[in-house]
Amino acid sequence: MRHVLATRLSRLSEEARRLLSVIAVAAGPIPYAVASSATGAGQPDPQILSVLRSQRLLRTRGPRAAVEVEVFHDRIREALLERLPPDDKAEIHLHLAASLEARGDADPEALFAHFVAAGDTARALAFAEVAADRADSALGEAVPGDRHVRGQGRHPARDRPGVQVVHVDHPGDLAQ
Repeated sequence: MRHVLATRLSRLSEEARRLLSVIAVAAGPIPYAVASSATGAGQPDPQILSVLRSQRLLRTRGPRAAVEVEVFHDRIREALLERLPPDDKAEIHLHLAASLEARGDADPEALFAHFVAAGDTARALAFAEVAADRADSALGEAVPGDRHVRGQGRHPARDRPGVQVVHVDHPGDLAQ
């Protein structure tokens, strides 16, 4: 299977392989415009998209103006990722993060994950804080009566029986 897939991938243009690699590194549905931007190609090329779809290497969903793309099958994604050197993966993660960040509406958890994988821990931590704030807000909205607790300087999760809230100064502390 891997040999057949490797042969199919080798027949693609460099631009198509690069786009497919970016989509594989994204690890899930991603706006086509973001994936295209992360390749450095600029404007999305509908012809490349058509070729990859016709060869069942990627699938699309959504309206043409906001189409999302993802690798057609996990085995294809795994084969693509195996072929990418670690430095290339890190670079793609950095480009994906920058492209997502430029949109202004990206999920902070996704940005965190891409910046971590790219090795940019300072920017990753900034998005971890944003994600934590959103989660904290969501918890306050999901649990009635916690809004007033927050105003009193208490953490709603900390005051629940059986919940232990731990402050982490450095992400490496989590492994201990």
